[in-house]
Amino acid sequence: MDAPQFSTFCHISQYSDKGYLALPRMIAMSQTCLWAPSSVILKSDSSGLSPSSFLRYLEEGEIRIFGRYEWLYEPRWRNSERWLGTAWDPNIDGMIRSICDEDSSKPRKLRRVVVVPAEQGFEFADAYLAENPAEVSRWLGVLSSKRRQAIPDGTREAALRNIDQPVLAARRILRDAYNHGQALAYSEADAPLLVQPIHREFLRILAGAPALIGEPDAKSALGMPGQQQVSGDINLQLGVIIGQLLTILAELDIHARDRGDVDSLDRFIRGEGRRDLMLWMGRICMLLKQAKPRELNGLLVKQLRSDIGVSAFSSAVEDLLHRKDEASLAVVGMASAILGLATDPAGVATLMGIAASVYPLGKGLMRQLGYAPAGFTGPQWPFLYTYGTRAKRKQLKQIRYVLDELHRRESTGSLY
Repeated sequence: MDAPQFSTFCHISQYSDKGYLALPRMIAMSQTCLWAPSSVILKSDSSGLSPSSFLRYLEEGEIRIFGRYEWLYEPRWRNSERWLGTAWDPNIDGMIRSICDEDSSKPRKLRRVVVVPAEQGFEFADAYLAENPAEVSRWLGVLSSKRRQAIPDGTREAALRNIDQPVLAARRILRDAYNHGQALAYSEADAPLLVQPIHREFLRILAGAPALIGEPDAKSALGMPGQQQVSGDINLQLGVIIGQLLTILAELDIHARDRGDVDSLDRFIRGEGRRDLMLWMGRICMLLKQAKPRELNGLLVKQLRSDIGVSAFSSAVEDLLHRKDEASLAVVGMASAILGLATDPAGVATLMGIAASVYPLGKGLMRQLGYAPAGFTGPQWPFLYTYGTRAKRKQLKQIRYVLDELHRRESTGSLY
């Protein structure tokens, strides 16, 4: 795939059907790294991609797969019914194994299927609980309350089977969290992808645990306090932001003209829209890595509304990260003045006059306000994703409406 690339990592089977149904949106936003996907679910109606489309995107490098050796190479191990989705399919899993063989001599970054080293999660969990025995009762409290819904499905179900043995339940949660963190780090993806918003709370629960002295890598994987706290915070921030993008794409899907066309996703992926989206997300993630915003809720919707000229002309992300200077404040001031005139039905002619007198700035503002949509300078990916075309006046109004509604729902806490 042509540069630029933006990659995400998802433990897809932890989210059951919701993860596989979101596959088209995952691939639309990024090169998608998946942990041990299930061919059983890929063949079912619960998958947003057919097995043939999934394998085609894998061959082209739009999807990458990470897994342990047993998962990728041993049909007998897979067919031992460890859980309902483990069964080996020779057509799907056989192809995945062949691609793994084909790429085995390449650098890790260039491999489409990657064997991850043997897990160390149980060893970490045992050492951690020996150092912090009070964590057993803390996790038992989580499992015994509504907060247990924040734990990803697979981990939660396994822990609940041992709820009468609290040490084993806590051990399973910490083992999965450690292994997932290590797999994310091994993939070198740009950001984690959390399909269900409630699972972001799981990372917050983990972040509240005490550090294990002498294990900086483990703390980084879990997002725990300590030497690697910044790394953990960044992962949490990026996970929240990518989850917000998934929500935006799901809303745009409802308004898409041709989403029922099986080729519409393919056209977006191979066109300029996906490259535009990756650049846009890469810029935001870079800003998040440079500074820690105080508030992440609704940040991406605010940014997109700003970037297409709905309510402000300064960058919501840059404002949030305190990146203001005198020049940007002057631009915002002029933008506010022009917006004030634009609210007056009789003020359009005056607005045109202002645009003529301060042409470079005025022209840019006019385009963002929708008076010159053919020359719209904001991000084009929302229009290419939703309509398959670059921004037009009517479409600009529709996208603004969608983002305004998302903003309203986020502001009132009714989004989820």
